[in-house]
Amino acid sequence: MERFTSKDYINYVLESKNVKLEDIKVGEVVILSWFNNVIDYLKDKYNGVNPSYNAFGKRHEIYNINVNGKLVTLFYSSIGAPATIAAMEELRELGGKVFIGIGLAGSLNENLKLGDLLIPYESIREEGTSYHYLDHKDNLYPCEELKCKMENSLKIIGYKYIVGSQWTTDAIYKETLDQIEKYSKLGVYGVDMETSAMYAFGQATNTKVCNILAISDELWHKWNPGFGGEIVLGGLEKATKVVEELIKKL
Repeated sequence: MERFTSKDYINYVLESKNVKLEDIKVGEVVILSWFNNVIDYLKDKYNGVNPSYNAFGKRHEIYNINVNGKLVTLFYSSIGAPATIAAMEELRELGGKVFIGIGLAGSLNENLKLGDLLIPYESIREEGTSYHYLDHKDNLYPCEELKCKMENSLKIIGYKYIVGSQWTTDAIYKETLDQIEKYSKLGVYGVDMETSAMYAFGQATNTKVCNILAISDELWHKWNPGFGGEIVLGGLEKATKVVEELIKKL
């Protein structure tokens, strides 16, 4: 049994900041991203409001928006599995039931170029957080229902995409040539720093989780980065539009 939980921490913060639990509004649907432009676009488009949850300070930058009559919470997450999962623990405790991640991934496959879209499926775990939620033998997947609805949204809009295996690592500067070659041969499509932990959290807590990632750099031939470029930003914009369409089905 844990010494303290996310619920304990939330109660502690509320008491210390003199904020009531009923003043904190978190939607059942949470869209999280590690990139300001995604959250800023949705916040501005839907007139996002920062709720009393900002009692937690700069550690949590969240906004609530209304999409087709549905309360949706936007969360700008710190990069990496530990920070992402800690925030998901707290947001789930406050009412979040569906978590959709919009992010970036490196490509290990020549069929995924800069700006292309990937729905990560079975995850290879080289981060430490997931092992605190599920045994090392367990395979990690997104919520199948949520994944299917995301695919339907992609088809409605008409964007090309791939559903494929994902490698999640804690060490982006230790993605070795041997690892890239090995995982490429195994049919792994992408690499990031959060997905496997997020899927483990979803499976362990019966929470619906699915990510959609745009390709930020290519690793399968030589390193071809596109960070901050128009092609990659366009990929993030496409992923965001897919999630907007997806929300209509939730």
